[in-house]
Amino acid sequence: MSLKILKLPQLPEKLKGTIVERWINYWKGLGRDYKEVGKDTLKFMKANPVKSSIYGSIGLSSYISYKTNPTFEQYTDQLRTAQNLIGMVFPESQNPKTLGYLRYMEHCRNEERIRISSFALFSFIWVHDNSNHLSTADAKCDYLKPTYSSMYDRIVDFGFYGTYWNLKKQMENYDVNL
Repeated sequence: MSLKILKLPQLPEKLKGTIVERWINYWKGLGRDYKEVGKDTLKFMKANPVKSSIYGSIGLSSYISYKTNPTFEQYTDQLRTAQNLIGMVFPESQNPKTLGYLRYMEHCRNEERIRISSFALFSFIWVHDNSNHLSTADAKCDYLKPTYSSMYDRIVDFGFYGTYWNLKKQMENYDVNL
């Protein structure tokens, strides 16, 4: 199976040797290079089907993870949905652990202390010491900001494939008072 490439008309004499000719030659060369890479990739895939399927599934799952990486707005929506669900349960039947978590997160959200760190394939929700709008010395001083070693204690949720997993885990038995 051969691909027929259309022959482009010849470049006029007055444009030969100019930047236009170099630009056209660059794009032609780039097209040839990509064509060769495509052929080599197909040969490799036929020669190594298992390795190709592993690479393909890793690439596909990475792409899906990138496209479904949850945002801060999705976290806020999921948090409100969880609060609405637990609000419909009789107070004596509510799980105190779930209720405490939701109240803490609502308190932090009202103080604008919740932050998101997105890493393209997944996200972390973490709690900062201060609001963005606070103008005290400890809020503005770079030396008093949270360190990377203390980040582990501040992370409250992990987002992956469109879901925040700690919130989902907290809501498993929200209507069972243990």
